[in-house]
Amino acid sequence: MKNLVLLLLFFSALGIEQTKAQCTVRASIPRDTVVCGDQVIINVFGKGQGAVLFQENFNSGSPSGWAFTQQATFTNPCSPNGVDGTKHIWMGNVSGSPRSLETNPYNFSTATAGATICFDMLLASQGGTSPCEGPDEPQEGVYLQYKIGNGAWVTIHYFDPNGGNDPLLTNWNNWCFQLPAAALTSNVSIRWFQDNDSGADYDHWGIDNVQIYFNDPTY
Repeated sequence: MKNLVLLLLFFSALGIEQTKAQCTVRASIPRDTVVCGDQVIINVFGKGQGAVLFQENFNSGSPSGWAFTQQATFTNPCSPNGVDGTKHIWMGNVSGSPRSLETNPYNFSTATAGATICFDMLLASQGGTSPCEGPDEPQEGVYLQYKIGNGAWVTIHYFDPNGGNDPLLTNWNNWCFQLPAAALTSNVSIRWFQDNDSGADYDHWGIDNVQIYFNDPTY
């Protein structure tokens, strides 16, 4: 157990140091409980940020590079300061679902080490008043999806509301996802999509600080 703690401290220190150099290192073990004398293999995954393909912080209130729907607004009484004291996009009570925020198509065919999408996200809390009423039913969540050309949308991740008061969702949190290997081609669009709500006055959410980048192949 002592050796394990030392190893984890070592990798924690490495992760902090490497993060300053635009590299993230994560260490994990395959189980939670380790008995003294056990051998444990620590898995480490490192990724570095390469060329940034697209980024948007919504601070201008007139972002470009998007295929918007009419539901998008840039004023939000639920979280007026956002995650960093600046504007963000909010899917509120302008209209009901489907609510969608879609990028223009991009070319990921040269991303030899893969590509990553990161963003900050907030789901309003259940029981609030419009335009700050949060999703709670399993079908009222938000999809992160991609499509190739005019093909079908493929889900990368689904944000299940988990009852409407999950602090991971009802507070601003940063999320990062690797694009699937199938998406590493040309003419790829990405969207956040909600296809089910209880009406325009319900089930609101927002995002901020979107960044899509190629992974650095030297890591």
